[in-house]
Amino acid sequence: MQIGDATRVEEVSEILWKNDADLFLTHGTKSDGRTARQPIWLTAEAENPNSANVKFFIEGAEVDDVAGLTRAVILFDGHDESAVARARADWKRFKEQGFEIAYYQQDRDLRWVNKSISAE
Repeated sequence: MQIGDATRVEEVSEILWKNDADLFLTHGTKSDGRTARQPIWLTAEAENPNSANVKFFIEGAEVDDVAGLTRAVILFDGHDESAVARARADWKRFKEQGFEIAYYQQDRDLRWVNKSISAE
C-alpha cells in the first residue's frame, strides 16, 4: 500500500494494528524490517520490496509504474478537484497503455457501483 504522505505511514500502520481481530491485516513498514516477508507493505515510496502483485494507492500517492502488478487500486477523494484531475489523467494514461481498467464510485447507500462504461 502506497500512502501519499510519509508521515502517515506509521499512523496507518497503528490503525491497522489496533483494529478488531476480524478486520486485522498483517502488515509491515520500514521500521518493522523483514520487507520480503511482509504480506502487506506500507510505504510512501514507489517500491515493491515484498513482490506484491496487488498494490493500493491511497491519500494522494503518486501512481507511477504499475507493470508487473495483477491489480492496482487507486483510492481518491471524489470531492477533491485535484484528486479527481489526477485520477482522470491516470485513467487516460493507463487506457492508452492498454491496461484493463475500471472505475467504481460509492452511491448514496455506500455500495460500490461500476461506473466504467460511463467513464469512457
